[in-house]
Amino acid sequence: MELRCGFGKSDISPPPDGGGMDLRILSFWYDRAGRYGEVRDPLYARAAFFESAGEAACIVALDLIGDAVGLTARIRERVNDILAMPAERVMVLCTHAHATPETIGLTGHPVHEAWLDTLVTGAAEAVRQAAADAEPCRVRLGEDALHGVVHNRAAQWESDRMQRLGPTERERYGILDEALRVAAFLRDDGSEAGVLFNFACHPVCVQARDFISADWPGAALALLERDRPAMFLNGACGDADPVRMKGTEALEWTGRAVADKVAEILSDPDAMADADGCAVRSARKVVRLPRREIADVEGLEREARELETKAAAAPPGPDGADNALHERLFDIREQLAVARMPGTLPAEIHLLAVGPLLVAGVPVELAACLGDDIRHAAARPSWVVGYANGYIGYCVPRASYEVGGYETTPARWSPLAPGAAEILRDEAVALVGQFAQRETRG
Repeated sequence: MELRCGFGKSDISPPPDGGGMDLRILSFWYDRAGRYGEVRDPLYARAAFFESAGEAACIVALDLIGDAVGLTARIRERVNDILAMPAERVMVLCTHAHATPETIGLTGHPVHEAWLDTLVTGAAEAVRQAAADAEPCRVRLGEDALHGVVHNRAAQWESDRMQRLGPTERERYGILDEALRVAAFLRDDGSEAGVLFNFACHPVCVQARDFISADWPGAALALLERDRPAMFLNGACGDADPVRMKGTEALEWTGRAVADKVAEILSDPDAMADADGCAVRSARKVVRLPRREIADVEGLEREARELETKAAAAPPGPDGADNALHERLFDIREQLAVARMPGTLPAEIHLLAVGPLLVAGVPVELAACLGDDIRHAAARPSWVVGYANGYIGYCVPRASYEVGGYETTPARWSPLAPGAAEILRDEAVALVGQFAQRETRG
């Protein structure tokens, strides 16, 4: 039994200025649905196809902020039309680059149908290429720490309030995953057919800018793809930011640091090891996560009506004199948006095994400590991947709600109730266990 794999890539960049489509990017609260001008660097759909003993699967990675607009279902349907591949065998990931057209439902601005079709068509083309180019490969896995590139933003921002927590909870809250994980797929002659890498870091070096960019993952991939196809799978980065932000220089620096480390791992015989096994398997489960409760909805609606009248006479801005009024109105609208959501939200847990490597995808911005829990439950090399097969928002441990902060603010980016993260974690751990038992039985 042999493993065959192939890689594909398709440009999904939007036209400059939208090209007649009213596309928006996620901006700051005072101008939530911002417009963009130029395309600074291209966006791509990348695909990796794997097949062994008649069982096939693929991973699609999009240079997008996320998918709350049904892209996953559309892409899976199109891939099934091309390859007769069921949804369980197709994992759709987003890099979470913030300077991309907004597709996670935080602005309330509709996404143009023609743009969605462009994304689906691009993803399908990348998959078609990957399947057509599949060839026999063996797998080598490696990882090493990449220090000085990422920090735990939650622990840094909330350091004073962390004193509310006990020592064990503080330690978990401050976990920083600096591991850079690499999978190389090698031809018989030892050349690289393609490379996957997994790192937990928000692509926010150039968020809320007036241009389109794939952020630091785009810079890293542009360097790595000079020598082989490559794909980035973002990790449990719900509390992880780059240490350098706020500019294209930070983007290039971060991307080069990651690309250089990937290349270093690939070239180090002590860092990479041949991995046994070539089976391709998958499993998935949809769980319902509780939505947080919003108190006094009627009172919030009444306050919103009062503030809207005042706000109309004083537009907000970065240095606006009446920003306190507008910020309060923004907060109320976010709470009301959460209150209008269903009482539980569906979250797909998706496992995809390629030979020895297990990829566990979740549709949330997962905190590092929860990613550790899932990864350690598997008795095999495992990557936990966020922004997979949809987007719900932040998914952080119960203790985080005691500390407070951006990740737990009642809003469309944080609609889950305290304890929802533990439910997702426990369900993922259970699915990993069931998956292992099924593989043992053959």
